[in-house]
Amino acid sequence: MNPVVFESKLAPYITGLIELKQALGYKYNEQTRQLKKFDQFCLDQFPEECTVTKLMMDIWGVLKPPEQPGTLRSRVTVVSHLAAYMASLGKDAYIYPTNECPKEPKYIPYIFSEEELRRLFRQIDCCHYSPEVPNRHLIMPVLFRILYCCGLRLGEILRLEKTDVDLASGVLLIRESKNGNDRYVPMSMHLADRCRDYTEQVHGTGSQHRYFFPAPDGGMISGINIYTNFRKFLHKAGISHRGKGKGPRIYDFRHTFAVHSLKQLVLSGKDMSVYHQALKTYMGHSMFKYTAYYLQLTKDMFPDIRAKIEAHYNTFMGIGGEEHG
Repeated sequence: MNPVVFESKLAPYITGLIELKQALGYKYNEQTRQLKKFDQFCLDQFPEECTVTKLMMDIWGVLKPPEQPGTLRSRVTVVSHLAAYMASLGKDAYIYPTNECPKEPKYIPYIFSEEELRRLFRQIDCCHYSPEVPNRHLIMPVLFRILYCCGLRLGEILRLEKTDVDLASGVLLIRESKNGNDRYVPMSMHLADRCRDYTEQVHGTGSQHRYFFPAPDGGMISGINIYTNFRKFLHKAGISHRGKGKGPRIYDFRHTFAVHSLKQLVLSGKDMSVYHQALKTYMGHSMFKYTAYYLQLTKDMFPDIRAKIEAHYNTFMGIGGEEHG
């Protein structure tokens, strides 16, 4: 891959920030793309400016429909980090207050009940063969089970390559997750067995597929494709969709995985100070509070174990906020 070339007068600082982040172990790929856009913005509108100014950010920080608030926050945040880096080097740079970015309406996670999951997977397993998408009936049952049983993000599972799935040890290698880091995700023995059976059928002798869940053309399956199938499975399982922005969403498999895992740990009397950290690592959270959010959510979902949760982990009650992991 060719290195990204920056051309504005902020180029040395942008390059320095990227090198620093990568030296700290961050992939910083998406942030680099955002910084390239900012570099072009500076080149076009502030060609003589050598630092980040308030006027710059007043223009850069405008929401551009149909852009979502979360997208705006991402591109503003990375430039705010650039300004902070410049300030650390003694440069007079304007650090944009990211807390002033418009916020998206808070989404209340949909936690599937065990009965709903049974109905849903029953319909997923009934997915029939189609000559237009010859592997769909094999892909969907395994893909959705990994989403729920491993708590993966949809993008993480779609990017899985054959070489990322260690069938001998039953471990998935998740590359370049949301926070730019790689991590290993062990599967249960039952799920690993299903992956082995699936591999024999889809990636048999002579298979040239790159991705573990390949599209009909051999490339990566689109998220829209999975979402379309998900909505059909929901309908057939008798689970109502509450409308745009209200779910259930595919991401709710990840929410459900976290809540169900914590509930099981609490009921089995596990030391939450140990297993909470393990869950944080397993899910690839960058900050402890994102996993603590699920502890609060579990307490709210299951009042009958509230006392046990508080006894185990009272110090983390009240920590949370929206889930960003």
